[in-house]
Amino acid sequence: MRVWTKCSQTAPDNWQAWIFRIAVNLKNDRLREKYKNTDLNSRIENNLDLKETEKLHSSIEVKEAFAALDSDDREILSLKAAGFSSEEIGTLLDMTASGARSRLQRAKRNFLHNLDMED
Repeated sequence: MRVWTKCSQTAPDNWQAWIFRIAVNLKNDRLREKYKNTDLNSRIENNLDLKETEKLHSSIEVKEAFAALDSDDREILSLKAAGFSSEEIGTLLDMTASGARSRLQRAKRNFLHNLDMED
């Protein structure tokens, strides 16, 4: 529905990237709404045993490191994780494949840096 309603407001140059961005924004809106009033630590303590809690803490650290990235880094890592090639990412983000690979490497470095800071 968002694509349909937004379509009347604008005519994008790159439809694939435009629709992908709408989908990403919708997903982010849903996640924000879902976790807005949720205390993750209390859910962990109440519902999981110690071994599961350790696994989840590791998962939470990864999610926090990812969330700490800027939106450009999150976007390019998400595209890569979704299986897009550097050429496809370059097309979606209106850059060369080489530029996409460079940005991907920077995003990976920033992610690993954020993950190391969690320790």
